[in-house]
Amino acid sequence: MKEFWTTKDLAEEFNMGLSNVKKFIVKNGIETYKRRTIETGNQLCTSLDRKGYEEFKALREGFLAVRPMAEVEAGEGVFYFIQLVPEALPNRIKLGFTNDLAQRLQAHRCAAPTLKLLDTWAIKPSWETMSIAAISNIPGTVQVGAEVFDFPDVDKALERANFFFSFLEPAAEEEESDATAELKTA
Repeated sequence: MKEFWTTKDLAEEFNMGLSNVKKFIVKNGIETYKRRTIETGNQLCTSLDRKGYEEFKALREGFLAVRPMAEVEAGEGVFYFIQLVPEALPNRIKLGFTNDLAQRLQAHRCAAPTLKLLDTWAIKPSWETMSIAAISNIPGTVQVGAEVFDFPDVDKALERANFFFSFLEPAAEEEESDATAELKTA
């Protein structure tokens, strides 16, 4: 069983940049050790023991809760709801669409290494603008950047998003079954 994890091990396992791993460790006060390893050519490298690894993993849980893209139908992607800086600005949310969620999260982590993915929904690319408009249309919401909003209440915004997407999905299924029924009767 593994006893120590290097920052390189963590970067690979959690799909993060090496500098973001180091920043995350320092920012969260996780205890590190300097160790020499064969992989580093016997050079000293920063490592975590099992306790530190478990702490790191627990803090990164939001990043691991990514919906596998295999579950998304062809011609679709995911709409994401990301808390950009949960520890400092918990109401600052990034909304958007992507065909590759892991890559998009990695790109956003360059500017927001502690971001937290709160939820995703499978949608068609053409629904992105309508989805952002519907979710962000809450009194008191302020747009602070491209697809970035300060919501007065994040839980209510998430409820609104869940309601919005639950409304769209059955409508799409009904349209398909109506079209299928028409084909069968023709």
